[in-house]
Amino acid sequence: EALAALLGAAASADAQAAEPDARVRRAIAQALGRFEGEPRAADVLLAWIARGDRSYLVEGELRRSLGKTHDARAFDVLARCFTEDPVSWGESVRQGAVDGLASLRDARALPLLARALGPEHGPMVRRSAMVGLGKARAITADEPVLVEVREAIVRGLDAFDPGVRSAGARSLAALRDPASSGPLARLVERDLDGRVRRVAREAQRDLRDRLAKGRESSALKDEVEKLQKELRELRDRLTALEAKKA
Repeated sequence: EALAALLGAAASADAQAAEPDARVRRAIAQALGRFEGEPRAADVLLAWIARGDRSYLVEGELRRSLGKTHDARAFDVLARCFTEDPVSWGESVRQGAVDGLASLRDARALPLLARALGPEHGPMVRRSAMVGLGKARAITADEPVLVEVREAIVRGLDAFDPGVRSAGARSLAALRDPASSGPLARLVERDLDGRVRRVAREAQRDLRDRLAKGRESSALKDEVEKLQKELRELRDRLTALEAKKA
């Protein structure tokens, strides 16, 4: 019933005329993104993006929500933010597209997120890209790709905006890569912004905890595999003894 109400509100012939308040339209767009894997929500979002909205913030929210639906059609639509130039206040449309790409769980989005760290983009787009790249390990297990992601984040740490650098520190910890220790240590030692240094120290602790848990998990896995091997050997011996008795 909730989805039906939202679809009815969003899919009118002219959503802007039916609902002139951009804050309400933005809330509808945001709510549609909560219906992950629901093609009807994606259909409405795609149609809305195609016809456009006079509010830049609504346009950004539409793209952000489209990524959250994980619809197969979303990647091509969101990737257009790099081939087209969606001029908007504060790059709000492109930021929404970058957030959407980060939510897709599609490895094809990772190079685009790295590209969004470029100095030609504003700080909000670069922050979103940093956060998105921090999700890389949940998207792919390809180690060369993860190395490229880490290198892109490290290059982005020279951004003037402290929010970008802080987001980069958190993403380095999320990658669970021992090679992230060096860049984090440099942030702690050299960054001129106390807030960034504090976030980097927290990221260092987080990275150490994540790596320790990973080692514990690996040791437990090895122990389980050892016990399984011993169990198979015991079963084989028992089968052989039973065969002799027969």
